[in-house]
Amino acid sequence: EEGTVVLADAQSAGRGRIGKPWFSPPGVNLHLSVLLKPSIQVTEARFLTLIGSLAIADAVASYNVKTQVKWPNDVYVGARKLAVTRVHEPLWYKLKCSCRMGRSSI
Repeated sequence: EEGTVVLADAQSAGRGRIGKPWFSPPGVNLHLSVLLKPSIQVTEARFLTLIGSLAIADAVASYNVKTQVKWPNDVYVGARKLAVTRVHEPLWYKLKCSCRMGRSSI
């Protein structure tokens, strides 16, 4: 169903840009996916990544923490990467976000 959010504490078979594999052990980061089905063309789906990054930056900034978005998909607090967003494009769009949760992350 559109708007479904799936949370994960770990990721064992993550894929970054260009299919680069990555791993996130339990208890370190927060991973979430949001299922979306907007009425947009496939060529416009890349904007969902930007919107996701801006939404995360805005949410963190609401706690008086200065954030910066490094286009197209990274959110920083100071020099540390806090989050990354990515959109997968099957029949539904899946906006994925991974946030670093440890105190040493920021």
